[in-house]
Amino acid sequence: MAPSSHSQAFLYVMACGSGTAENLKTDCHFSSQVWKLIQDRSHKQWPALPWNGLLDWTARRYKDAMSIDDFIGPLIFVGTVYHVWQERNSRIFRSNAKSVCNVVDGIFQQIRDLLMNNGGPAISEQIQTIWNLSQIA
Repeated sequence: MAPSSHSQAFLYVMACGSGTAENLKTDCHFSSQVWKLIQDRSHKQWPALPWNGLLDWTARRYKDAMSIDDFIGPLIFVGTVYHVWQERNSRIFRSNAKSVCNVVDGIFQQIRDLLMNNGGPAISEQIQTIWNLSQIA
């Protein structure tokens, strides 16, 4: 299954391989599922843009991280790319695969840890709820 938007194309290629990892062909929906679940759980949406456009949009959108929301956006983006890339490598080089939920949980835990140690903008109650940060309130 191909990615449902251009913004997911890069993650699709990373998780599914670019024709060199035939064993991943059955998991081509993997990265688009990760991306969708991340967007759903974080309540953040990313525009349907080609990869370079998405990079440019993210850089412009989150250039001046003045709010906690602006601080979290790039963490989500970079965390998702990193974890999908790690999963791709694990599948190709170690024949070891995690589920979509496990990868997403790893992304959320990493971002949650960063937020728990946040020295930046104040964290709203809504953000605390989304990221399960109630113990720092």
